[in-house]
Amino acid sequence: MKLLHQHRLILIKLLALIIVLGLLILIYESYKPEIKLFLNPNRHQQAVAAIRQHGWSDLILVWLLIFFGTAIPGVPVMLLGILSGLCFGILGGSIVNMTAIGMGNIVTIQLISFFKN
Repeated sequence: MKLLHQHRLILIKLLALIIVLGLLILIYESYKPEIKLFLNPNRHQQAVAAIRQHGWSDLILVWLLIFFGTAIPGVPVMLLGILSGLCFGILGGSIVNMTAIGMGNIVTIQLISFFKN
């Protein structure tokens, strides 16, 4: 019985990792022109301005990425938080970070308590 719970937990972690990788690919494709601008040292200001023009779909993608990243051990959520602050400014990035990390931790605690029983 305990082995079945461990297999479920591994399956959930693997599914979350696949979702995170998919979200990373979506965000990379969405921000590819801005990344190229950002790699040019003379165009950093233009890159930051272009990144901040992204809309709600990118906000949801970044939120989901931070949410799932919080639930997977070893994912560098700090880097995702920096990305969030860069994309949505200080206040918007802070709100995205706080809600996504908070909800990710709550869901993780619920999953742990579910599998512990």
